[in-house]
Amino acid sequence: MVYLFIFIAMGYLFFVKGLPWVEADYQLTVAKNFVQGKSFLLAEKFSDIAVQHGNEWGDFHGLVNVLSFIPFAFIDHGLPKNFISNHDQLISFLVALSGVFINAATCVVYFRFLVVIFGVAVPRSVYSALALAFLTILFPYASTNYEGNWETLFLLCATYYLFSYHRDLKLSKAVKLGIMLGVLLNTRETALIFVPICAICFLFNAFHEKRTNHSIGWVLGCAPGVVLWLYYNWARTGNAFLSPLMDGIIFHKPLVQARMPTSHIFRGFFGILLSPGGSMFIYSPIFLVALMGWKNLMMRFKFETFFILSYVLFSIVCNASVKEWFGLFGWGPRYTLHLTPLVMLALPFALHYFMSQVLRKLILIMISISAVVIQLAGVLTNWHARLGLLLARCGEKDLFYTVACSQWWDSVKILFINVWNLWFGRLLFFKSPEYDSHLSWVSLQTSQTVSAWWNRLMVMGVDPRGVGFLMLVGAFIFVICWVRISYLIRSE
Repeated sequence: MVYLFIFIAMGYLFFVKGLPWVEADYQLTVAKNFVQGKSFLLAEKFSDIAVQHGNEWGDFHGLVNVLSFIPFAFIDHGLPKNFISNHDQLISFLVALSGVFINAATCVVYFRFLVVIFGVAVPRSVYSALALAFLTILFPYASTNYEGNWETLFLLCATYYLFSYHRDLKLSKAVKLGIMLGVLLNTRETALIFVPICAICFLFNAFHEKRTNHSIGWVLGCAPGVVLWLYYNWARTGNAFLSPLMDGIIFHKPLVQARMPTSHIFRGFFGILLSPGGSMFIYSPIFLVALMGWKNLMMRFKFETFFILSYVLFSIVCNASVKEWFGLFGWGPRYTLHLTPLVMLALPFALHYFMSQVLRKLILIMISISAVVIQLAGVLTNWHARLGLLLARCGEKDLFYTVACSQWWDSVKILFINVWNLWFGRLLFFKSPEYDSHLSWVSLQTSQTVSAWWNRLMVMGVDPRGVGFLMLVGAFIFVICWVRISYLIRSE
């Protein structure tokens, strides 16, 4: 599993932008404030989505992303200001790499899930994990430090321990499940949908099997995360049981207007599943293959399949009820990112169907190629800057239309233009090496060429030979890991 993790992480690192997710940049500000001996609340408003409580301002989202940035905040605080030029840019770049390792870890957990819970053969599990890594929306979000990456990882871990406990009823699994749910609660607001469902399933199972001590162990595992969630809510809203989103919905605060439930649930449901520009199946075409495996999965694992499908559908319905079901300033339907590994759990049970005939193999290959192209469009183009330009020029209505209807197609076209410019036309390197989180006019120039860290380093003045050396080292590690993985596949 270590070689699989390194292999996927190196693949992600080659394409990563090194640009911070806007909201994550605000969370880094919170982490720096905490390290400086203050608190998770700031005296001044630091973002458009900051939450005010009294005379202080806090971050809108969960605390996990902030906590993960604290080591980098310590580095930022400890380095002498004249140690390196562009000191802040270096910290922002390092923080932006977190998605690489989080999503690589998600793929490894997915691999273990298939092998241990579903008994899938190692070779098929490896191929499925690689499909999750590079053929789904997980790939573009690996190049960001979006807090949804943490939610995806811990939700999959919690599901793994729930099913594992269902099989062997071990106390250790109950405690680990509690820990995962406690951490998950502090990632994103949407975790509030999963945590109660998972808790009810576990408690029903524990009491049915008369394992009261397991329930106690589960509560002890949950307790630290729950206490942290209650404290952070209290600090930001004055009510321990109301997160900023819940507080905004109940009291109709302007900050959450785009996230308020609406009566257009069928429009959102259709959009997430079938719309030409915002569908999950557009941004992760490999889902079409995974759909063919759910029947086989249901026949072998009824409880697990029923749980997964029930949660996925319920989560989609909840998502469909909000105005910005398409993810607003995001790549694709980002509010369904955490569902991606769950939907892909059926993939290995569909592969035999597509490998049984030549025509089906060709269909699988075509779907895989289209999936790779769409993911690269999300990775190697600065879609975020273009959305900012669209908002500035045309307004919110056109922005919503583009994100919901044509974002992926626009980005695919620009990807081919950028690659052409890089290889056959002008070497349009980045006009500015700034890592600013704002959608400045200068940052819009990044739409002119391939958006990757190695391109940015060259415009910052790094010798191309040095960049080439770094890429060769990465390629060497990548190949070594693949050799080890191939040996593992052959030995099975």
